Amino acid sequence: MNAVKKIEFENLPQDFSPHTLPEILKLAKKVKGDDALIYERSNKPFFMETDRLIIRRFTVEDAEAVCELSNDRMSSSMRNFDHQWPTDMEGCKNAAAYFAVEDIYYAVCLKQSMKLIGFIAYNSVNDEGILDLGHVWHTVYQDNSLDTEALSLMTQYAFEKLGVNGVTAGNPLESEEQIAPLKTLGMEITEIRESASFVNDEHGNPIEFTGCKMLITREKWEAKNPESYSPKNKPEILNRMENANADFEKQAKIVPAVSTIPQAERNTVRIIELPACKMVTSGPANGEDAFALEGALMRFLNWFTEFDKQRADMFYLRNFMWSPPTGGFQWGYAVSEIPKDTGGLDVIDFPGGLYAVAISVDADGADHDRVYNGILEWVEKSGCFVLDETNERRSLGNITSPAYIKDIMGYEQMDLYFPVKIKDGDSE
Repeated sequence: MNAVKKIEFENLPQDFSPHTLPEILKLAKKVKGDDALIYERSNKPFFMETDRLIIRRFTVEDAEAVCELSNDRMSSSMRNFDHQWPTDMEGCKNAAAYFAVEDIYYAVCLKQSMKLIGFIAYNSVNDEGILDLGHVWHTVYQDNSLDTEALSLMTQYAFEKLGVNGVTAGNPLESEEQIAPLKTLGMEITEIRESASFVNDEHGNPIEFTGCKMLITREKWEAKNPESYSPKNKPEILNRMENANADFEKQAKIVPAVSTIPQAERNTVRIIELPACKMVTSGPANGEDAFALEGALMRFLNWFTEFDKQRADMFYLRNFMWSPPTGGFQWGYAVSEIPKDTGGLDVIDFPGGLYAVAISVDADGADHDRVYNGILEWVEKSGCFVLDETNERRSLGNITSPAYIKDIMGYEQMDLYFPVKIKDGDSE
């Protein structure tokens, strides 16, 4: 079986409900041999299928399977060499819910039984374009075949569609079963880290081990897999950048398409225009430490909370959160001019533009998915708008209700913003 797959790409159906497993399973087809099927949403993989495996986004229904995977992990040789996963059902429910709302975590399942046997994460991409790839595998299925197949497909997608320059992974040097599939992919050890530690013993002393960093570059991947199409085609990201000016010119000449929004649904979604501006931003924040007290998001929260008190106009919120192309979270605050003191935070150019907006219940995964799909369906039905999400224009969110209202209603309200543009009637 070839390491590289012949991939068929499809966009996720607009009316798809991503939080239920029965709906997810409807995406499966009869993929055989060295073929693979990948459904995408917002330029990210949502569902992958090979002859033997299904790789998909998590749902809240995965709690029991996450618990089984976690308890297997915590009784294996890896138990002291990684972040500690919860082993109780309540903790695993929270973990599954967290995985489900993030677009960087993937459940690996046996195709025949849909049993969850592994976890893969697109953790982050650094300034050099190197993607950090993480994986957790059930020891019963750690055979350097199924794990290699899953990791290979995720690596292939990263090179061919995300356009990364390399893929790296960190693991214990002595855990041969953990690093064996990575070696099969062509990764090589580039760094040894002595005295690494994630866990303390019963006396509070760190349990140390020798870690290693492994890497495969784009050049080595292409040389190892000449049948891969990435050497012959530019990454989609580069194509979008090269076409940006042409798209801008075309936008000015658009003849709007006729609206087909049903009368009963005209006010279910709002269309607003956000101005282009500067934004002070937290920068991308990934993983379990994204909301840590000393993390990037909390540092940003502390800065903008104080800075926001200086505003005379309090009619509209200026802070927005989004998921950057590398995954995780990023938080930004719109400013009319760059503050003298940004607290060491970065400043970016926010492109603005049109957004389709609807309200959801914050921290409620099912309601988030309902509103998420509702906006997508509304845009599709509108006849006069199309989605316009790019690396620069991301889907946004911000909490619109005052903090004290949560004590009254029991929840907070969050607006979800999807970038859209006017549909060109001449393209029909």
